[in-house]
Amino acid sequence: MNDIIPINKNIDKMNDNELLRNFNKDNPPFGRINYYAIFAKRITKFKNILKEEILDNENNIESAMGIIKISWLPLISILCYVKEESEKKNFVSLAKNNWTNNNFEDFKNFIKDDGNLSKYL
Repeated sequence: MNDIIPINKNIDKMNDNELLRNFNKDNPPFGRINYYAIFAKRITKFKNILKEEILDNENNIESAMGIIKISWLPLISILCYVKEESEKKNFVSLAKNNWTNNNFEDFKNFIKDDGNLSKYL
């Protein structure tokens, strides 16, 4: 599933301050969702932003591509790029405990065929 949110090399080259500054722009260079993978790779610095993006009500309503909710993308990024298993499990629990049942079930159905991601559910 890494191809859902691939690492954008231009974003990956940014230092943490530049990354945050660009992400917070009205129209972030390279698109807002492309920052989630880099945030996940640098989870120690960007854990709170990922949490906010997963919990944001608008992100849980708005779709990015078809049925994919924007709030799913930071969680998918975490499952793909974070190395610490406990961190992945904590973020899945965060989503499960805060998203609507329908949203979480739709998310589970979306990733069910990817064994590397679905094992955390």
